[in-house]
Amino acid sequence: MPASTNSARATEFMFAVALASSVLACNPDDSHADAQADASDDGDTEPPGPTWHRDIAPLIHTHCVRCHQAGGVAPMSLDDHASAQPWAAQMLDEIAAGTMPPWGARVTERCQPDHEFRGDPTLTDAELDLLARWLAADTPAGDPATAAPLPELDSLDLADVSASFHNALPYAFEGPDDAYVCFSADLGLSEPAFLDGIQVLPDNQAIVHHVLVWVTPTEPAGHPGPWDCPPGAILDDAWLLAIWVPGASPTIFPEDVSFAVPAGAHVILSYHYHPPGPGTYTDRSGVALRWQPEPTPWLGAFAMLGLHPEPTQLVDPPFMIPAGASDHVETVAEPWPADEVSLFSIGTHMHYVGHDQRIVVQRPGQSFADADCLLHTPAWDFDWQRMYPIDRPLEQLPTLGPGDTVWMDCRYDNTLANPGVAQALSEQGLSETQDVHWGDSSLDEMCVGLVGVAWPIATPDPGP
Repeated sequence: MPASTNSARATEFMFAVALASSVLACNPDDSHADAQADASDDGDTEPPGPTWHRDIAPLIHTHCVRCHQAGGVAPMSLDDHASAQPWAAQMLDEIAAGTMPPWGARVTERCQPDHEFRGDPTLTDAELDLLARWLAADTPAGDPATAAPLPELDSLDLADVSASFHNALPYAFEGPDDAYVCFSADLGLSEPAFLDGIQVLPDNQAIVHHVLVWVTPTEPAGHPGPWDCPPGAILDDAWLLAIWVPGASPTIFPEDVSFAVPAGAHVILSYHYHPPGPGTYTDRSGVALRWQPEPTPWLGAFAMLGLHPEPTQLVDPPFMIPAGASDHVETVAEPWPADEVSLFSIGTHMHYVGHDQRIVVQRPGQSFADADCLLHTPAWDFDWQRMYPIDRPLEQLPTLGPGDTVWMDCRYDNTLANPGVAQALSEQGLSETQDVHWGDSSLDEMCVGLVGVAWPIATPDPGP
């Protein structure tokens, strides 16, 4: 979508959002699942079953160590036998239950997509069996001389950064109330650029609930900030480029796809701060961007569908989740507002009350029962939300086009049995569940579909 042709309607439906292009885990590699070594020649016999050095270490490094290492986001390290052995039983339970590694997209009775997603860290049955046999054998370390090679982990930092920007000054405010503020910076572009990578650089992660990264063609009125940014606001003459939530990885467009940014553009960082309680808090987060001087063969953007649902989009208005409801359903229908595009990434988005979301697309002449399911996250977890990149070449991606309707089917558990509800209430000093309505704060809810779309640069702008 060339920046010069973005309309107000396009701003609402065709803007970039980013929730982690990938979870903090490596892609799976089954090669070590069947690896077994012979007894050593010096008379010291290796245990007959799997050992840490020979079999389990490669598995754990492939699937877990991205988070579970010193300084990682996880609460414990699993990168050597001494640190992993005490957690072996819980590790097996979490993996068998599908809780770890974190990956929400599932094939279910309600959703059988005809595409797969790139980067699924889920263990295979063979790997799970290997881990179970290691636990049953009392988690032996084995002989370091038989150690299998460990996979090399890719960096989670955005490579080849073109420029980085931080708030003009530290922002300070008083808790416990949430704060919504914006800062901006001049990108310094004298010519158009084609952006293909975005990484939010959080400072005080204890209070940064999320960050919206916008691009505007001219200097905003409040530059360089801070200025008030109300929840859910769509900034005038701006394109939303990315959304960061805790744990998110950089947003990276597919190869040969970029977002067009005009000369003279400014970046706007819109912050939602959510302090854990009373006190004075400060933050000076920022963003790193990567762009190219020449256009790519395809242009891309993201769409947030159902962001501000109208009564006609709700199957049963108004949007309200009663206190104590354990499986409340809200459904939002969003007619695709643009020309045909290719869908390269998709994600679900709710808050703490949500527990199950499904996204389907109903084609012209197709019944809802036969609609194409795009994504199902049946065990929604706010802390592990992300985008799921579709594993196909650009020319073979599923499409969205005129006449299509995207349906977001969202289910909510507004009881204290939902850990997210209990946490959100506790942070606000509440002990009883409340009726929940549509909104941007943590005690409000949403039912949003996130899609990354691309189109060949030779075709007309798909904006409405």
